[in-house]
Amino acid sequence: RLSMSKAADLAKFIGGGFSGKVLQVVSTNKTDKTDSTDFDASFENVSGLTVNITPSSTSSKIYVIATLQVSVHAYHLTFRIARGGSTIVEPSAAGSRMLGMAHIYGHSNFNDVYNIESKVMQVLDSPSSTSELTYSVQGKNANNPNTTALVVNSTNNDADAAYNSRVISTITAMEIAG
Repeated sequence: RLSMSKAADLAKFIGGGFSGKVLQVVSTNKTDKTDSTDFDASFENVSGLTVNITPSSTSSKIYVIATLQVSVHAYHLTFRIARGGSTIVEPSAAGSRMLGMAHIYGHSNFNDVYNIESKVMQVLDSPSSTSELTYSVQGKNANNPNTTALVVNSTNNDADAAYNSRVISTITAMEIAG
């Protein structure tokens, strides 16, 4: 016969009182189309691609994965996942290059108005917090601020025709036991 303390120990053992266990998952699906998002030279949120999670322990890690479906015509854009609007991780600086987790360029001489690219970004964050955290997909256009012909979840052309598509973008955050 198991005592309450033994049952609790057994439950902890079976239930994974160990690091690496997924403790909670939250996700946001962006199903609408966003037209002509104009990004500045600084990172800004992509509308509708934000998720909130409250870690249960300061030792927890948060694994965030985002899939951004984007079409752009004639501009360079860089994207990242941010926590509270701030950088979590970025590549080494290299001159005047934009730093982020994904990049897109649509050239005006090609048929890019009919192309949708999937930009998948992921990061394992160690926030050391039990407060609510906000993760978001952000974009920036340092070369031509506020002139971006960017469309999320659709082709840039978006004519009502069988050759065009509408798609979804997502962001998911998972608390991982530390």
